[in-house]
Amino acid sequence: TPLHIAVINNNLEIISTLIENEAQVNSRLLNGTTPLSLALQSQNQEIVSFLSSHGGIN
Repeated sequence: TPLHIAVINNNLEIISTLIENEAQVNSRLLNGTTPLSLALQSQNQEIVSFLSSHGGIN
């Protein structure tokens, strides 16, 4: 999803814009990966915190 791509690219500005425009924070890829899972894998604490504060699950 666009949100997953923004997380992979560590782009908090785009992540924020997508969520403000009702992107599904807990959308899953076919393998079950959520945006928060990707942020945890990349160890980007700022994005992990942001997604968590918006209801993100792992």
